[in-house]
Amino acid sequence: MTAVDRVPQAGTLVFPKGSFAITLATDDNLKSELKALAGKLRSLGDAIPPEIAQEADDLLAEWLAIYEKSEQSTAAKQKSVADKRASRKVLAWELYLNILEIVRLFPNDKRAIERYSVQSLLGFTKPRGGR
Repeated sequence: MTAVDRVPQAGTLVFPKGSFAITLATDDNLKSELKALAGKLRSLGDAIPPEIAQEADDLLAEWLAIYEKSEQSTAAKQKSVADKRASRKVLAWELYLNILEIVRLFPNDKRAIERYSVQSLLGFTKPRGGR
């Protein structure tokens, strides 16, 4: 027998918008939905076993820990992507300066850039025959 069986109005008290409020909640909204659920279960008092309210509190605590790790991971990834983008800009500038120097040193040699620069660092490669 569940708490809803013992207290028929418990379902609508605990889930006024239906259980979809939790099952369809985004990560950013789930915290408030779980807090509301735990609060509503505590408000039922003796109508439900205390373990149920405690389980809701534990679920909220677990979710907060998971969410915090997720947010930290997302922030770290965003920083990594930004750092990589900045590094690529610096690399692109240095490659540009190298090409200018190659052109300065070998003004009439059209193949000098191919001989003295690493094309793959530019982010694209020249297709090789037969592959």
